[in-house]
Amino acid sequence: MIGEQKSISKLNSTGPFEAGSLGFLINLLPGSVYNFQPPLNCIYWTECRDVFHYNADGLEIEKTILYHRSPVRIQTIFFNSLNDVKHVHKIISEVEKHLKIEESVISPTDNKRIMQIDLSPFWIKRGIRHAFFTAMLKSECYSLTYLKDTYYFTRTRKAFDDFMAGKTWLEPDSFYWITSFVKSKRELVFPPTTQ
Repeated sequence: MIGEQKSISKLNSTGPFEAGSLGFLINLLPGSVYNFQPPLNCIYWTECRDVFHYNADGLEIEKTILYHRSPVRIQTIFFNSLNDVKHVHKIISEVEKHLKIEESVISPTDNKRIMQIDLSPFWIKRGIRHAFFTAMLKSECYSLTYLKDTYYFTRTRKAFDDFMAGKTWLEPDSFYWITSFVKSKRELVFPPTTQ
């Protein structure tokens, strides 16, 4: 679903700030020590999905971002795209309808290139689901027909097909898509009936 425009102009921001970057809002608790020290109330940006997930691990995040330790599960993602909200909404909506899950909310912001994405609960229950979602975003592909042929999913075709067939569970969980399926040769399974 496409949401109302959000204001992000008063938030601090780290770089890089390139098209395709992913970001999340952070508020570090006083005295916290992490491998980077961005200012408080800041959108932390990175171009790399693995760095995005790695740097989110260990942060204590408040309000719109829900965080659970290992693997990371962030509820709100900021995405810097050359495409508009409608194109990004199209692929997310197609995948969510295919999987028969609750819709995420994709909202424009007061910066034309940045959108805020509030993830459906489905995506934040498991790290591997979150990894699939960020790989889908980074693909900049806006048709389910061609998504499987993009960089992240061509290399992991069986995992992509399994995921789209409802096998959205990995044990132990991981937020590294490529590593889990190319290097480790792990397999997705159907989630337990309660998940």
